[in-house]
Amino acid sequence: MVSLRAAAANLEKLTRALDSTRVDVNATIAKANTGPGTVGRLMNDPAAYEKAEALLVRLDSLILDIKSNPRKYINLRIF
Repeated sequence: MVSLRAAAANLEKLTRALDSTRVDVNATIAKANTGPGTVGRLMNDPAAYEKAEALLVRLDSLILDIKSNPRKYINLRIF
């Protein structure tokens, strides 16, 4: 019976801690979502996502070209 009460007390502490953490996380997300900073702009600006996607596509294309044509980008001369 004692261990059952201890388990219930620990579960209650855990539940309170999780609830407190949930509230903190929700407040942080709300602040980031509505803030004027970089995170807020990235979360709310679809153009930023599209630009990042285009940048990744171009970077991937460049990496593939470097792999297939390394002499085009690296000029190595010894003496």
